[in-house]
Amino acid sequence: DLERVEVKKWLAQILEILMAERAKDQRANEMALLDNLIKKHEELIPTVSKTQIMVDLYWKCYAYGDELKPHIEFLDGIMLSSTRDIAPSCVENVDELIERQEKSLVQLDTKRNVVNDLIEKGRKILENPDKPKFLEKHVSQIEDGWDLTKTKAQERLKLLNDTKEAWIGYAENNDVIATEIEKGIEEIKKVKKKYNLESAFDDLAKRQKIYNDTKNSIMGLFQQIQHNVEVMSLTIPEDKKKIIVKEVAALQEKLVSRRRQGTQGI
Repeated sequence: DLERVEVKKWLAQILEILMAERAKDQRANEMALLDNLIKKHEELIPTVSKTQIMVDLYWKCYAYGDELKPHIEFLDGIMLSSTRDIAPSCVENVDELIERQEKSLVQLDTKRNVVNDLIEKGRKILENPDKPKFLEKHVSQIEDGWDLTKTKAQERLKLLNDTKEAWIGYAENNDVIATEIEKGIEEIKKVKKKYNLESAFDDLAKRQKIYNDTKNSIMGLFQQIQHNVEVMSLTIPEDKKKIIVKEVAALQEKLVSRRRQGTQGI
């Protein structure tokens, strides 16, 4: 408190009282010593004040880092679950993964307001020109980490939903394509051959239409199956992938065989 005027006066008065019965030279010497002490103190005041400000600033920064820690760990956990390798071997496995991923996104949304407050708090501390370098890393970690984690979590959920649709589509399209093949062949057989030249042309046109319609329908279904397999292959285990590849190859061979039969029927 030596910078306060009243304190300086009080010290001078006390010294005057103590030196009242001393020699004049000694009183002058002691007053000079007091003046020098006060002057040195005043010279130290800016440094001490600056040090106190820096101590308070660094304390805030370290406390901010401690406050961020559990939230960073939370984001790391969501990021890990959203980017780790998965290998569902059936649609039920995919449903379980979808349920977990949806819960992760709900947890992220629940913490959004808390994270926003922390980001804003960090930005305010960053406005101080004397801020430590590590503070920028802290703020960036929570701000960029949140956005990246949310993006990865949404991407994983989309992949899982696409995978589920592919599993279901693969099973359904296989059933439909088998039915369409047999149906087309039967329709061609129903068109009775005509030996009258004019009727024969009509007969041929009917058969060709049935054949082309069936072919287009079947090829459309087969393309869907190929797309289903392409999506499924992003996640399914290798042993299951080999089985599906064999199933598709067998289906393709069957299509070639039935196409020959259909051509012969025309």
